[in-house]
Amino acid sequence: MDNFTNTIERIMYFIDCLDISINKFSVNVGVSNSYFNKMAKMGSSVGSDILEKIIRAYPELNANWLIAGSGEMFLDKNTGEVLPSEEMLPAKERLLLNMLKEKYAKIDELNQQIGRLEQQIISLKNDPPASTYRMVSEP
Repeated sequence: MDNFTNTIERIMYFIDCLDISINKFSVNVGVSNSYFNKMAKMGSSVGSDILEKIIRAYPELNANWLIAGSGEMFLDKNTGEVLPSEEMLPAKERLLLNMLKEKYAKIDELNQQIGRLEQQIISLKNDPPASTYRMVSEP
């Protein structure tokens, strides 16, 4: 499968598969933004406390794969069973679907805000504040 020699290489590969930044991954795990960059640069070991945080943040990640490099990378979230390679895509698709849902929710929120602002603009055009009249008429 993969020829990763240490845990930090597997972590970096997992981050790449998620298609998120190292900073976003760090925030999700609850470590400093520079932690994984430093570990990768130095090829250092990752502490068990950090591994535990990763597994808690990403329950679909197979701990055996992460720590020892054995088995497949993804687990089925519902059963905890290892997903065979051909079933990894649906797990990744679920992650992408969740990201898309978050983006669409943000778009809806911004569209609502735009609608409110447009209403305010119309209201101001139809009935400008009294101070505007003074400013315009004063020399």
